[in-house]
Amino acid sequence: MSKPEWYDQAGKEPFKRNHFHRNLAAGVKRRIGTEKQAPARTRWYWGGVAAAAVVAVVALSSFLSNIGPGHSVAPNQTPAVQTESPTPTSTPSLLSNVPISKDWEKDVKEENVFSSTASNSRWLLLTSEPALGQMGKTLYKSENNGKSWLFVNDVSQIVDGYVTGVAFRDDRNGWISATYHGVTPVPLIRTKDGGKSWSKQEIAIPSGYHYGNVYPPVFKETDVKLGTLKIEFVSDTDKKTVEFQTTDGGETWNSPASADADSIVYTNAQYGFQFALPDRWKGYSIINNKWDGLAMDGDRGEKVVETGPLITIRDPRWTAQTPRQDIPIMVFTLSQWNALQQGEFHIGAAPVAPSELGRNNTYVFALPARYNFAFPPGYEEVDQIMESKPLKATASK
Repeated sequence: MSKPEWYDQAGKEPFKRNHFHRNLAAGVKRRIGTEKQAPARTRWYWGGVAAAAVVAVVALSSFLSNIGPGHSVAPNQTPAVQTESPTPTSTPSLLSNVPISKDWEKDVKEENVFSSTASNSRWLLLTSEPALGQMGKTLYKSENNGKSWLFVNDVSQIVDGYVTGVAFRDDRNGWISATYHGVTPVPLIRTKDGGKSWSKQEIAIPSGYHYGNVYPPVFKETDVKLGTLKIEFVSDTDKKTVEFQTTDGGETWNSPASADADSIVYTNAQYGFQFALPDRWKGYSIINNKWDGLAMDGDRGEKVVETGPLITIRDPRWTAQTPRQDIPIMVFTLSQWNALQQGEFHIGAAPVAPSELGRNNTYVFALPARYNFAFPPGYEEVDQIMESKPLKATASK
């Protein structure tokens, strides 16, 4: 098949190969017109292509320059213009000016980047994927709205669990929250020096629950002393989310009364403490006894040198035929407790001292060492109760 006479007027060879078709001949002949018009039409075509390319480059440059503070991190976002690189990086542009030094930080995923803004500072917390039970966690800070970042701390060994967020209420006070991962029952970690050092913030677990999954606190913009903290508590058969509140900027977190609706509380006004129990302990009984502190008395052996109250909370299901695990609480004066810590006397044959449960301005409350050594029925339940930190010290009479 021979090419028609208008074919040579249809542009250069690539255009011919891509557009030649018998059915298009008449239409193309009308559009091209005379041979003199072809060069002008061609110049218009390539000029338009060049202008479109310039507009695209400018738009892309503007888009990339705007990625920064206030934009979500998108580590795996496909670039608008493909490059010739055979292995494109997955590091988000937000992290391009972060002084990362660890290999895993270069490929951090979007869901593993957490940020917080307070006062004139911004924080980034990067976390890795779990590997052999260890997750990398690094904290960075910016004081110029994300234009540059400074390394603050590697908190990999400090924060246990899968991070759920980071929150700062000012330049110095911040929190990292996480889900339970087998070590810290309620993983809420706080700093008071801008992230240089961290410590666990204790939160009481409701009776009958084993651990809590913590979510980052939220403070009011108009008054950072006010805030909320959500924790999902988990038992063998149930989950319960409690919203704690603070009025002192997160120094303390208070649960609403409804959080303890399923608990009963033993109150001892004489020595000043309360003890929360699960509702199945309704009908418990109290047994008052005493503990003896022994010390060596020369050749005459040991003698009692100190004594104090021993208050036992007894399970209502306890029977003489089937005794169940009791909850013993030892009461010490502050001076007695200090003397015990100095080794001036000991209690019982166990080489381990009692463990402190709480204190007020007069007394220290403690759990005897090896109190459950016989493993009677119900000892696992009492272990769970003790893990919830059920004792709350109050003012004594």
